[in-house]
Amino acid sequence: MPDYDDYQRILSDLNATVECAEAHGILCGILSLDPDSHSSDWLGLDEEPPRQLFAQCLAEGEQTQYADSTHGAAIAQLASLHRDTRTQLNDMNYHFSPLLPADEDPITSRTQALYLWCQGFLFGLSVSGLKTLDALSDVSREIVEDFSAIAQLEEQHENGEAEESAYMELVEYLRIGTFTLIDEHSKRSKNETLH
Repeated sequence: MPDYDDYQRILSDLNATVECAEAHGILCGILSLDPDSHSSDWLGLDEEPPRQLFAQCLAEGEQTQYADSTHGAAIAQLASLHRDTRTQLNDMNYHFSPLLPADEDPITSRTQALYLWCQGFLFGLSVSGLKTLDALSDVSREIVEDFSAIAQLEEQHENGEAEESAYMELVEYLRIGTFTLIDEHSKRSKNETLH
């Protein structure tokens, strides 16, 4: 599976208006409230043809349909990211992590990407219909508020064990918080269906 830098290059090639971490956060936010989403507008690409290709590729799940297109391979990779992320988020074995820079990258780059991921996630929730936190349980409301606080943190400029430890704790919190939101929404949806 491509890594963070690969997806960042793909997005750059498609003139995407967001960074990789933010794009993945948007996707995860959307999928948290709509796990079956084939949303075609989670990236907001600048150019119309790539956007149309991306939408069709996601909707039809085809990786080879646009092989002759200039952007075909990139579109197929993003469609694959969409499907893989949806699979991970629907798998309650917790085989999911936010798409962030590698551990070898500077802590400042990783924390900045973490903030962008949270911003994207919150945007994804709003795109999926979450307009107010009143609809959430106390636990989920606290998670969303925490994600919002993380998104607004200032960049760290120090390297060291304390910063690494804090970063890893935040990544784990994002993982568990995302699953908590998905689980609550799933249970609420089932209850609404039963009534």
